[in-house]
Amino acid sequence: MTTLDFLRQRIQEFGADREVCLRATRHLSKRIKEGLFSSRDQLRRNAEGHWYEALIYEIVLHLSEESELIRGVVRKRADAPKKRPKPSLNQNGLYYDPDRYLVIRGHGQALGEIDLMLLDDNSDLIFIEVVISRQNLRGFVTEIDHKRALLREIVDQPTIPFLLISSVDLTNRQNTKRFLENQDNFYMTGPAVEETKVLLDKKIVLGGKKSRSKSSKLVDLKDITVNVEFDYERMHDKARDMLYGAIERNTPLDDLKAEVGDNPIVSKVVLGCLHPNAMRLLFCERHISINRKTMSVEDSKKFFDRLILAVNLPELRPVLYLKVREKFLRTKWKRTYLKLGPRKARLFTFERNISSHFGFHMWLEDTKPTIGKELTRSVLQYFLRNEILGYGGKHEKPNIDI
Repeated sequence: MTTLDFLRQRIQEFGADREVCLRATRHLSKRIKEGLFSSRDQLRRNAEGHWYEALIYEIVLHLSEESELIRGVVRKRADAPKKRPKPSLNQNGLYYDPDRYLVIRGHGQALGEIDLMLLDDNSDLIFIEVVISRQNLRGFVTEIDHKRALLREIVDQPTIPFLLISSVDLTNRQNTKRFLENQDNFYMTGPAVEETKVLLDKKIVLGGKKSRSKSSKLVDLKDITVNVEFDYERMHDKARDMLYGAIERNTPLDDLKAEVGDNPIVSKVVLGCLHPNAMRLLFCERHISINRKTMSVEDSKKFFDRLILAVNLPELRPVLYLKVREKFLRTKWKRTYLKLGPRKARLFTFERNISSHFGFHMWLEDTKPTIGKELTRSVLQYFLRNEILGYGGKHEKPNIDI
């Protein structure tokens, strides 16, 4: 019997256990505990997702004590070390995020979160993801393949098995069938949220305190042998050079996509920071919309410190990162970066903010101005060559001296 066979069999047999269900709440913050009993569906489902992930961790940790097929379970949340390195540039490998979840970092940037990791009887790594809904599964296969590719680089392990545990039956879903086409992917339906959550006593949960497990099977991240030659910045710079080379040669986008591949290790390339005159040019020649307000060139001088141009792979989709200088629209945006993506012809719209606690924020801050006006035009014209050129009508921009 393999480790995964053991896990799938025993988790299904384990069922609902009141003690283990309560023990899982030791990993939760007070806000998440309160959310478990909220009347608001969104808050409750979010809290249930955190709790169910902790429940599977506790079940696996419990089962590891009864079999040598599991050499160890990697610590996380309440069991994570109290002293952990803060995000910094040049960090490459496996780390804990500020909330003590397991993350993969490349040059300080969080590249992916891992729900659960364990070592089998051969000390090989297995990773597990936990879901409680049929929603938001689009792109899941690509996401898992990307995490596996990163882990393969980090631990230098030829094959890395992956187990998906769902509280709802996903057997007949098209995404699941596609997912199982990979022989290293495995799936099982775990205990239902509704059947296990009823075992939780609200008073006990809200009054419970965080504690650390004394399990002998817990292992630290430092116990995992990693590839010291994994250098994400070097991989990133190689991808950036490839994109600049394609722009210079005017390589057809389809040919560039074939060169990039379907699941590249580097999924976002930071091309560089724009010089001030190039930033003003972009605000003049493109519509920058944030919460339905179109930013003018004067707005760019007043509200923003810098603009960084990046490209998402494998889509070859250009994105902008604007650093906010002064508060506007939402006060929490001060000193953060706003991510904007292309929508309609010559229009970039706000997608989300990148606050300072993200490792990627440090990467953006470390990016020096290297892109001038002509290169800005060349990059956007190359990656947005299929857009409708020209302004016309109500979208016409004034001819501003920049």
